[in-house]
Amino acid sequence: MTNERRRTALEDAAIVAFVPVVWGLNFIVIKGALPAFASPAAFNAMRWVLASIVLLAITAARRESLRIAPDDRGRVLALAAVGIVLQQLTFINGIRLTTAGHSALIMGLSPVMVALGAMALRMDRVSARAWAGILLSLVGLTFLVRPGASNLPATAVWGDLLTLGSAVCWAAYTLVSRPLAVRYPPAALTAVTISISTLVLVALGLPDLRAQSWQALDWRAWGAVLYTSVLTIALGYAVWSLALRRIGTTRTAILTNINPVVAVAAAWWLLGERLTTSQALGAACVLAGVALARR
Repeated sequence: MTNERRRTALEDAAIVAFVPVVWGLNFIVIKGALPAFASPAAFNAMRWVLASIVLLAITAARRESLRIAPDDRGRVLALAAVGIVLQQLTFINGIRLTTAGHSALIMGLSPVMVALGAMALRMDRVSARAWAGILLSLVGLTFLVRPGASNLPATAVWGDLLTLGSAVCWAAYTLVSRPLAVRYPPAALTAVTISISTLVLVALGLPDLRAQSWQALDWRAWGAVLYTSVLTIALGYAVWSLALRRIGTTRTAILTNINPVVAVAAAWWLLGERLTTSQALGAACVLAGVALARR
């Protein structure tokens, strides 16, 4: 094997390991870190500030322009408002109220929502296999989020519903960003939308940042901020783009199907979370349905 092929093989192996592991563990890292912060808003503000700095540095290093054409500025603002600000508010508060495993499984429904949205907007056609996957995912969702499904507190249902709203926001972000991704460099477009969103998230979290007991933050809390901002958001996006170019859309999509599996297994191992029999059945339906819908 030549040096070039060896390097390519190592990069592909890194992609295969990075996407499901780093993104899957993100749910556990956030769930474990939230109690150390004054509020989810304070934690969100800190990690998005750091992610913005890293992305802007990457864009500057690549000498990419951050200019957005006047006709596209409204769409970019909509992306920032719905796809990041609203998506993050529902996500971070949802995971606070429910379990990390539930959150990962429900967020895993985003591709199904993208398929439905693309069909409604006549962007794509939905095959019979995809419809079967969508219906199977919805059946699984009812097992996961119905009240009284486990010994979790009643607030877990609201957490599940907030996470479901977050998945809808992410699907909307994916659909709206498609035409923009063709016209602008991906890293630059993401840097602009994230920077705009960060201003709003910081403004929302500022009162709680002022009330934050900084002495109470140990190395694990700071590690969570670094993990979720640098690895999950900034580098995660870069690796996602590389994966699309190197191993293709289909194989990359398959990798994301593993994210909830990693999250549920890690939540069981590290956080002691358990699924009831009916919830395990629902989780299996969600995973199988997402896999079918993405083929």
